[in-house]
Amino acid sequence: MKQHYSDIKEKDFSWLQFFLLSISAVITVDLIITLLEIFFKYNVFWDDFITLIFLVIAIIILGYNGLKQSTIFLPYFIIEKPFTKKEYKSKKSEDFSALKLKIEKILDQKKLYLHSDLTLRILSEEINLSERSLSTFLNNEMQISFYDLINKYRIEEAKKRLRSNEYNKYTMEGIGESCGFKSRSTFFKIFKKETDLSPSAFKKNSI
Repeated sequence: MKQHYSDIKEKDFSWLQFFLLSISAVITVDLIITLLEIFFKYNVFWDDFITLIFLVIAIIILGYNGLKQSTIFLPYFIIEKPFTKKEYKSKKSEDFSALKLKIEKILDQKKLYLHSDLTLRILSEEINLSERSLSTFLNNEMQISFYDLINKYRIEEAKKRLRSNEYNKYTMEGIGESCGFKSRSTFFKIFKKETDLSPSAFKKNSI
């Protein structure tokens, strides 16, 4: 998900947690029925259907949520054509430094990172490059994921705003939201990771 999204929330994985709980329920029910059959000679013709129903429900949940997040689960070669080895070598020698400057220029000038819903697809369309090729470039040449790149820009913007008197009336949460963070916890966590300080401590040290 870090290759595609600039914001990741716990709720993005809640469906997976629900699916795992469903599978756990299948295993538990099957185990209880098996133990009843072994120790108490419990045996009715419909007991296998209980396990089957739980299993079918779990599979439906996985299938439904998997289709909703198809851009994450589908292999890249099904979605779009990446750089070929020949293209990669030629671009590496000719265009990669220019591509890096183009990415930085677009992010600096258009400030796309301020949009909390920014995705790799949006940035790739701005640069006129496929998602796969852009993701490959970020990981191989810039040694950074899309998620970390965008949040690095957001933290730099937050630092500017924390130093500025113009944002004195803003709460820490408000500054985080104005820089593209959807939640206070995400803002504080990433800010501390980048600066070793909380936003409040950073502001005090900047006065």
